Amino acid sequence: MSDHTPLASIFTEALRKFELGSSKYGPFAPETDQRDLLLEAEGELLDAINYLGMFLLRIRSMRDTPPCCRPGCCPQEQPGSCHDTAGK
Repeated sequence: MSDHTPLASIFTEALRKFELGSSKYGPFAPETDQRDLLLEAEGELLDAINYLGMFLLRIRSMRDTPPCCRPGCCPQEQPGSCHDTAGK
């Protein structure tokens, strides 16, 4: 049987957020709740798409940039480094 601990931690985090919302807004009462939950979920999914898109762009940028040219990789003043533009 495989280890589901990482997946369980995600569900635990989701439950923690649900409980935090319950303490902030009150318990969920399906009989009286008037929110458009599908519309709210759609908005959250669109936010997630934007975050994942930005993350993907970051990953692609790192993949397409030689390790020596990534921010913080080497001192910019180091002769011969990718940051040394004097000889280019």
